[in-house]
Amino acid sequence: MSNLSNVIVGGPVVFNPTFFGEVLRGSCFYMHYDQKSQSAKLFHNNGESGGRDILTIKNVSHESVAKLAKGMGLKSDRDRDRESDSCCFWSISIPIIHLYHDGSEDAEKIRLEACRLNMECRVVPINGGPWHLNSGIHRYSPDSPFWSADNVIKEMRNWAKMWNLKSYLKEPSETAQATA
Repeated sequence: MSNLSNVIVGGPVVFNPTFFGEVLRGSCFYMHYDQKSQSAKLFHNNGESGGRDILTIKNVSHESVAKLAKGMGLKSDRDRDRESDSCCFWSISIPIIHLYHDGSEDAEKIRLEACRLNMECRVVPINGGPWHLNSGIHRYSPDSPFWSADNVIKEMRNWAKMWNLKSYLKEPSETAQATA
């Protein structure tokens, strides 16, 4: 018998799927709809411990699952620009950066900027500096003459725009004016 603690049976009413999507924020989410069993599974992979099923919804229509996926910000993998009525797979990928923090002011400045930009940032304390930041396969470090902390922060702001993060930053002067 399957674990019933992660199964919803019937037609659940989700009042705010956008909020549900924000609560489940992490690296990658996938939702698959099985037309034969009329069930949907929401799967999460955070890039560290592998993936796991979060939620199974049984006895649900394709239309309801498509609305839930859209409300959560998941996109159809068949066509990322427009939803397909027959799509049974949706996903979203939220990149995660890793900051290896040596306790320096520069590392802390980068960490604070990641928080301000609402980026998923895993901080790993290190004892033998210097700090470095990993994003995907790219490594940013002060060992390189180009990657000072300020240049990394500029790059992070570009990522926030590219990744369409909710609170990607206005210039600091605009933020100061808004709070004044």
